[in-house]
Amino acid sequence: MRRSWPGPIALTFVLLCFAFAIAACGGSKVTVGNLAQSEAEQTLVRAAVVPMVAADSAPTASIPTGTPTSAPSNQSFTIHFIDVGQGDAMLVTVNGYRLLVDGGPSKERLRTRLQSLGITDIDAILVTNPDADHIRGLIEALAMFQVETSYASLSTNTTQVYGELQSAIATEPGIQKVTLTRGATIPVGGLQLQVLHPATVTGDRNDDSLVLRLSCGTVDVLLMGDATTSSEASMLAAGLIPDVEVVKAGHHGSRTSSGQAFIAAAKPEYVVFTAGLNSQYGHPHAEVVARFQAAGAQVISTDTSTGDDTQLMTSNCATYSFAMVGGGGIAAVATRTAATFTPAATRTDTPTVVAEFSVPVCYVAGQNSCNCSNFTTHAWAQWFHNTYDPADVNRLDADLDGVACESLP
Repeated sequence: MRRSWPGPIALTFVLLCFAFAIAACGGSKVTVGNLAQSEAEQTLVRAAVVPMVAADSAPTASIPTGTPTSAPSNQSFTIHFIDVGQGDAMLVTVNGYRLLVDGGPSKERLRTRLQSLGITDIDAILVTNPDADHIRGLIEALAMFQVETSYASLSTNTTQVYGELQSAIATEPGIQKVTLTRGATIPVGGLQLQVLHPATVTGDRNDDSLVLRLSCGTVDVLLMGDATTSSEASMLAAGLIPDVEVVKAGHHGSRTSSGQAFIAAAKPEYVVFTAGLNSQYGHPHAEVVARFQAAGAQVISTDTSTGDDTQLMTSNCATYSFAMVGGGGIAAVATRTAATFTPAATRTDTPTVVAEFSVPVCYVAGQNSCNCSNFTTHAWAQWFHNTYDPADVNRLDADLDGVACESLP
């Protein structure tokens, strides 16, 4: 049956309902464009129809996308001040990224220390000073790990060990070489090390030593390399010495570094000395230790016994702590008291064979009778220098960096 249009009464009723609906909606049309009204307009509509609630029961507003929050950072870092004897080696670790700053004077000692610490990977190496007591261990690090980046200043050296390091870097697959000067930054796992020195190189390897600042939150660390008081004066003049928590003392605590003006500006709470046990140079010098202590700094040393005295600094960028984490070397049998130690006199007792080394036939107690040509390896010359000639009567350590006959393999 065919449908018919509604009667007049029904039609009148339908029209009245339609008119009422339009009035209730404010006379607006329902169109596709109306459905896409702005979020602000929708909010106004919702506010008009949602009943009012008490203020303390109102929902918490969400933070719009892109607005920074004040949540604390979860960043942290560690620094191993590695016991390599009379030399520098520091392993900076941030979020699994590892930067080895210097490697000490011995390949074998650095390998042993890294193995004891369970280190299985190093991402980058950095040379603060091209002398052997900073770089010989880096050659071993390059042999142990595939290193991605090598950092250094323009300062160079003419020794055999420096040439060996350059050869090792050149043959490392895919390694990137980066030259550093004042103002450069080094990315380390989410943090950055700032290069404070040198602005230019002078030709003096200690004056030209790289100086690094690690900052995270409220914790600042200065790694001074072999920087001298001249280096410090340059940084002070440029306004680059901040108030810091920790200083790795320049040049192993030598009196040629860590001047009063520098210490007064840095105001460290801790100072780390990287000098060998019973250093033949008397490092750290008593007056340097006294200056730091007078400024309120507590002393940390990396070689105070015949064992492994590696020190670990741990920080969450708000607080920090130190702990000895030696890898189980020989138990401590001697302790250095820096303020009273003086270099030992040349031995006059009967030479004996120690370990794999023997005293060379050129040796005459108290006389300058030997030179580097009397030894076949650096290790042998170093053993003789440390054991029988700590005052260096035979002048095996020509550049006074604690490393004997560094031209030898």
